[in-house]
Amino acid sequence: MYDAKCLAKLIITLATQNGHPISCCQLQLILYNLFVWYHRITGKVLFDDEFLLAVYGFVIKSVYDVYRGYGASPICAIYGEINIKNFSCSLVSEIERLINIPVNELVEKTQQSRCWQKYMADIKRYLPNKKFVQLPVSVNEIIN
Repeated sequence: MYDAKCLAKLIITLATQNGHPISCCQLQLILYNLFVWYHRITGKVLFDDEFLLAVYGFVIKSVYDVYRGYGASPICAIYGEINIKNFSCSLVSEIERLINIPVNELVEKTQQSRCWQKYMADIKRYLPNKKFVQLPVSVNEIIN
C-alpha cells in the first residue's frame, strides 16, 4: 500500500518532467482513476486515505489540503526525495498515461462511475454552493 501524498508527489514530478504540469483538480482525478485501475489490476487498495465528493469528482482530503492553494494553476514541482524505483513500472506507466488525458475526459470518466451515480442526488443538492461535500465515500464504494 502506498501513501496518497507520496503518490501525489510522484504524479506532480512526472507531470512536470514530461512538460504537462497539472492542477489540483487534475491531480485528484488522476489519483482517483489510478486507485480504481490499481484495484482492478491487483485486487488491492492503492492507499487508505479518505475520499470525499467534490464538484468534478472525488477528492482525497489529505492531498487536497496540501495542494488546494494552487487553485486551477499548474503545480510545477519536482520532488527530489521521490525515488521512482520505489514504484512498480506498471504504476508509473499508468500515471504517465493518465497525465496525458485531458482533464475534461478525466471528469467525464469519473462521473460515469457507479459510485458517482449513486451519490448524484447528494451532489446536485449540496455542491452548487460548496467545493466538496463533507461526505466520506468508502473504499468499497469506490472500487465497486
